[in-house]
Amino acid sequence: MTMMFVHLRRVVCLLVFLHFISVLVLAEGEKEVVTEVANNDVEAAVMDQERAWETYLDIPNFTREELGENDILGESGNADLKDAVWKTLVTVKESEIHFKNGTACMSEWKKVVEANEKTVKDAAGATERIKGIIKKIDEVADRETKDKYGKITTMKLKDACDGEKLDKLLQEIPKVLKETKEKAPGKEVVFKIAEAKQAELLCKATRSNVAHVLIDIERKVEGITTFVGDYNRSDKAMLVKRVAEGINATLRNVTALIDNVTVQNRFAVGRIKTLVQDWKEAYAELERLAKLEGSTPLGSNQKCKIEEKKSQLEEISGLIAEPQKEIKKATDTVGAVGEDAKKERKEYADEVNRRVTEAIKNVTTGMEEKKDEVAQEKMRREEEARRAAERAREEERARQAAEKDKEVERVRQAAEKAKEVERARQAAEKARLAAAQKAKEEKARQAAEKAMEEKAKRAVEEELPQKKKKKRDGSSSPALVHSPLLLLLLCVLGCTAVLISVPMTQLHS
Repeated sequence: MTMMFVHLRRVVCLLVFLHFISVLVLAEGEKEVVTEVANNDVEAAVMDQERAWETYLDIPNFTREELGENDILGESGNADLKDAVWKTLVTVKESEIHFKNGTACMSEWKKVVEANEKTVKDAAGATERIKGIIKKIDEVADRETKDKYGKITTMKLKDACDGEKLDKLLQEIPKVLKETKEKAPGKEVVFKIAEAKQAELLCKATRSNVAHVLIDIERKVEGITTFVGDYNRSDKAMLVKRVAEGINATLRNVTALIDNVTVQNRFAVGRIKTLVQDWKEAYAELERLAKLEGSTPLGSNQKCKIEEKKSQLEEISGLIAEPQKEIKKATDTVGAVGEDAKKERKEYADEVNRRVTEAIKNVTTGMEEKKDEVAQEKMRREEEARRAAERAREEERARQAAEKDKEVERVRQAAEKAKEVERARQAAEKARLAAAQKAKEEKARQAAEKAMEEKAKRAVEEELPQKKKKKRDGSSSPALVHSPLLLLLLCVLGCTAVLISVPMTQLHS
């Protein structure tokens, strides 16, 4: 039976150990998730407020009546679709306050978490030194213990106490306390824990509101898409749907970032609580050490004469009194019990809530200013784009005008060249015709001359026999014989003169 209990105890111990290991693994896994989420594009998209605000600035300002103007939403058969689009538009506009609250709350909570992380980091060296002191106390004294019945055994020096170690320890403790005083956690650190808790409550409530709006937007977008074949023919319905999807993505980023800070806060608060607990336990241990005055070890070794260390113990007691009191009061206030204590705790909680709410309000105001900046920047870019487009259009018009002028000039030059070619052709044709006419006339003249010569020759040949006969007869004188020949010669010369004068007249014309 005894062996069975022994085995069961071993099994239980093993299960406890495995559970501890699994918790550590889960914690490391969550830590990796925090790092991954912090480095992914989701956070980048949310933290870039300019991009986020542009999604809200893109929301159209249609009235219910304007939705139906110049669009199929105005047709009598599309009243239900128009109603669905209008409700989606209203929900999208109203989601802006949830975006501001979610982003502002996340931003302020993140500041608190990062402040806690910085506190732990800054106090790490001092904490290790104070924990090192406590370990050295264990070398010269036995710690206070409490049994299962509640009986307390107070701290006492070890039987084999090493006097030299005790002397060095009592000299080192005041030095360490003085040097770590500025890094030791005080009431502000404890209150930061409570502030982180209050910020967590506010941000989780805000996240819940954002998640509700997300669901509402998704349902309304789905409501638009149920009008298959109609909504995608409406430019305004498509615009509202597209804007709603952009707002949905932006709000999802807000919830993702709040989830990121939630995990980050879990580790930060855990570490800072451990920090505070380490110092509380160190103060308690040092307080017990300071009360060892007058006690002596029970063994035969009398090297540790604690009664001779009164001044050193009093110095230690004085150094820890104020910070120990401060941190105890702060932790008691945060986790107070009893009617009076609960009242004090409520007052503090209200103060923390006021501070966090005020901080979120300030961030929201800053976001509104950022929205105005983004709107002005967007207007500037749009105006710049409009001017650039106008310049481009003007340049295009100038280019086209230049091209047109160039084409007109080209056509003019081509026409002029064609005219010159035509004039040259006509001149050449005229010259050719004139040359042909001249050649024709010359040929005619030559033919006429030849004919005249032939005629004259025949006439002469015909007259010769007559002349001979007359000569024989003696009936004619030389003057009468030559008179017909002279008359014929004059006729030939006259015709030739006429033929020559006609071509010269044509050439001059």
